[in-house]
Amino acid sequence: METHPERALEREEARSAVQSALGRLPHDQREVLLLKEYEGLKFREIADVLGIPESTVKSRMYAALDAMKVSLQAAGLR
Repeated sequence: METHPERALEREEARSAVQSALGRLPHDQREVLLLKEYEGLKFREIADVLGIPESTVKSRMYAALDAMKVSLQAAGLR
């Protein structure tokens, strides 16, 4: 049970901001980000799964991270 309602609200707002930022990413960037960060795949594995060069995976990943950073900063998160 949550004993600090303010913390619970902050966590919910952060979760919502992350979900929103993910939803604004182009499909190809979101796909790479989710495979890397949530599924734990390595760049080479993602490249094999998607049938694209590893360099493309990396460029999509870094573009996604940059976009997420901008979105989360705009939402007041660090």
